[in-house]
Amino acid sequence: MVVDGAAVGVVAGQDYERENAYDQHDLEMLTIIASQAAAGIKNALALSAERRAFREVADAQLREANIAVSVPPSA
Repeated sequence: MVVDGAAVGVVAGQDYERENAYDQHDLEMLTIIASQAAAGIKNALALSAERRAFREVADAQLREANIAVSVPPSA
């Protein structure tokens, strides 16, 4: 499975009892499933990045607010 040019996983199927157990339809179905899984992984990665960015901004705002409170007003 590839997302934005980077490998994010593998989907494989194997039948240990029969050779050539899968046909073109099976390959197409597995490809669709893998594409959907890759899209889900991409969305999860994007959500994680957004949450991380939000936390960084929130932390920076909190630090700025704490600095503003600790600096006495000039007379």
